[in-house]
Amino acid sequence: HKLILDGAHNPAGAKALRKALDEKFFGKGRIFVLGAFANKDVQGLLTNLLRREDMVIATEVAAKRQVMSTSEIAEIVKQIGASVV
Repeated sequence: HKLILDGAHNPAGAKALRKALDEKFFGKGRIFVLGAFANKDVQGLLTNLLRREDMVIATEVAAKRQVMSTSEIAEIVKQIGASVV
């Protein structure tokens, strides 16, 4: 098993991360742990990052800034067609 930490925080970063994962690590779906601030383009980020075979573990960021709830993240993931917990 491999654990990769990445701070992709915008659609362009997510696209670059996905490309690197696809080039370096072959295999089936991936598991992502994701929490986000409310002012981020999470829809764009996840659209560039996820494939239907992936799974997202939705979390809430512990911060004073407004954060996106796990249910909001889950809804976006479901729209893309990936799994979410």
